[in-house]
Amino acid sequence: MKIEYLRSLTSNTDSAASRVIRGMTFEIDDCKFHLEAMTRSDYQPLVDNKKLIEKLQERITLMNIELMTEREHNEKIIKDMKDHLKKIEEKRQRKKKQKTEEEMCTIYLCCNHPVTGELINSFLEVHKDELLPSLMNLAPHVPIERCRLVKYDYRNKVMEQSFDLDEYQHQTIGQIMSVADYRYSFALFLETRKENETFKKYNEQGINLKVSMVDLSAGEVGLAKPMRGEEGWTVEELKQHIGEVFNINPSCMRIVKEKYTGISDVSDVGGTLKEILNKRDKSYTQLLYVLSDLKDYQKEFKDKMQVQVSSSITLAQLKEELAPLIGVPPTGFRVYRISDNEEYEIEELEKTLKYMYIESGPKLRVKLGRALRRGEYRVKLYLLQVNNTEV
Repeated sequence: MKIEYLRSLTSNTDSAASRVIRGMTFEIDDCKFHLEAMTRSDYQPLVDNKKLIEKLQERITLMNIELMTEREHNEKIIKDMKDHLKKIEEKRQRKKKQKTEEEMCTIYLCCNHPVTGELINSFLEVHKDELLPSLMNLAPHVPIERCRLVKYDYRNKVMEQSFDLDEYQHQTIGQIMSVADYRYSFALFLETRKENETFKKYNEQGINLKVSMVDLSAGEVGLAKPMRGEEGWTVEELKQHIGEVFNINPSCMRIVKEKYTGISDVSDVGGTLKEILNKRDKSYTQLLYVLSDLKDYQKEFKDKMQVQVSSSITLAQLKEELAPLIGVPPTGFRVYRISDNEEYEIEELEKTLKYMYIESGPKLRVKLGRALRRGEYRVKLYLLQVNNTEV
């Protein structure tokens, strides 16, 4: 509107600017007329017109300069307004682009190729208000009812949470991303199934596991396989699922978990996985070692005994009581207290059992080998073979 107004200054005959310019033009034309008349050969001057001619020429020059200055000023105003409007439009476009970018979701999408089965991944940008079915539509290659999205931990290669169409079909991708707690190590996995297959349900309250098979006869530990467990599983349910994954008999299966201080047998403990594994961090992956050897399962921990002692005796006195039963001197074995499926070495020889909260009914575990002396530490040693990259 401002540009049109400025343009109208010269096009509108009733405007003040037009009248000024028109007046200046008339005055210049009048001066030119008198100047031409005075320079004609038949002109009969009444007075000496030399000075008058010079004044007229000077006036024409000044008025031309004023007219050009006014025209340049008007052109500058129009140019400034055009530049200003251009900047406003550019700013509006930047805001529009920024708003559009904020409404877009960048997804790290993984999937198995429907024909070759090869794992492929790419970045996909979609609007946050786009519904889940439109994002998953792969037809005609795979019907949409045989597709679903799964929250995927690509670092540990573990499925975290499934978004089935019957439950999430009315939710937008923005809502899905907020439910998935989308972080740097997570992606969305586009899972497909065959016509006669069913999808496995992945719940949010799951536990990341890595399971390694141990061959006692060969002394070998297999590569760890990722597995997803549920917090409410018992050890027996965990054994059943491990048996399905590794195709082994769960009835003679022993499971030990890796912890900071060593390993702990959880084969026959009660409670759920949440209680047994003491899982605090959902992103933490618990490593389990599985043994499926019937002879080993039957022979391990078969020697048990019940000993009745006073809670007022010291650990040193307890070891004196146990030495004849174990067959080694008190310095030849260590005593461990079992608490919350964890074992803790008891080292204070002069403290009483009651002081160490060892009262009636607790389980103690005895391991051969002397206790550490002052300044000694127990370390783990690993043998690295030149031709084997595994520890």
